[in-house]
Amino acid sequence: MRKAVITGLGIVSCIGNNKDEVLQSLREGRSGITAAPEYKEMGFRSQVHGKPAIELESVIDRKLLRSIVDKFGGGPVGLETLGAALSEDAETIEDVYEPYLMQKGYLQRTPRGRVATEGAYRHLGATPPGGRPLWEA
Repeated sequence: MRKAVITGLGIVSCIGNNKDEVLQSLREGRSGITAAPEYKEMGFRSQVHGKPAIELESVIDRKLLRSIVDKFGGGPVGLETLGAALSEDAETIEDVYEPYLMQKGYLQRTPRGRVATEGAYRHLGATPPGGRPLWEA
């Protein structure tokens, strides 16, 4: 079974990635549709697309990391507690969010719960408990 996570209303489109960008594009009459020559090589009849200009890492939902860092002092925090704090199903956190965050080195699973790593603090621009960044120790 595949799951989709809807974390709030937002926009990711070929004419902008937030309300202001999309409105501005619409006012200026920009379509966002561009030529896609690689489609011809793939045998597609249409060689145009509306490709969003987005770096996923820069906009990935950081709610989970922020919660661990801000609400739970960096962890450890149990999966069920984290799910309750985010109003998110624990299974979704485990199956959808965690693999990406662990692959990026932002989250660690321990027997006592989830812990934000040094990389998570850097990614968020946050200072770890104790006031001194771990990487400056």
